[in-house]
Amino acid sequence: MLATPELPIPLDDVPEALRRFADPRAPTAARMMAAKGMVPIKGTGLVLLLAQLSADPDAGVSQTANDTLKGLPENVLLPACKADLPGGVLHEVALRFATNDNVLARLAANHAAADATIVHISNHCVERITEIIAINQQRLLGAPAIIEALYK
Repeated sequence: MLATPELPIPLDDVPEALRRFADPRAPTAARMMAAKGMVPIKGTGLVLLLAQLSADPDAGVSQTANDTLKGLPENVLLPACKADLPGGVLHEVALRFATNDNVLARLAANHAAADATIVHISNHCVERITEIIAINQQRLLGAPAIIEALYK
C-alpha cells in the first residue's frame, strides 16, 4: 500500500520566509492573515502556505486557509502544480481541485507528486490525464498501484 502524504508538513520543510506564518505557535492573528492571503507571499509559496495552514490546529485558521486555497486563480495555482513542492502540499491540491482537469494534468506530470497522489488522480480523471500518467513508465514500474487505478 502506498503512503499518502499528509499535512502539516514538518516545519523544517517550510521555506524560512514562510515559517513565521506557518508555525502553529505563531500568533493566531498572523496565521489568520496568512490564511486570508494577506501576506507578502506570492505564487508557489502562497499555495504551500495555504495548504500548510489548512491543517492548522485552530479550526478558524484551517477553514479560512481552505477557503482561500479553493478561491485561488489559475494563474497562481497552475504554476504551483508543476513546482517541486512537498508531497503533502501537492496531494492537498489534488484533493481540493479533484474536478479541475488543468490542475490534475499538471499534477500528473509533476515528478514531485507522490505515487499515492497519482493513484488518487487516476481513480477519477479524464482520458487525457490518464495518458499523461501512462507515459511515465518509470513511475508505473515503481508503483503498480497506479496501473491498477488506471484500469479501474
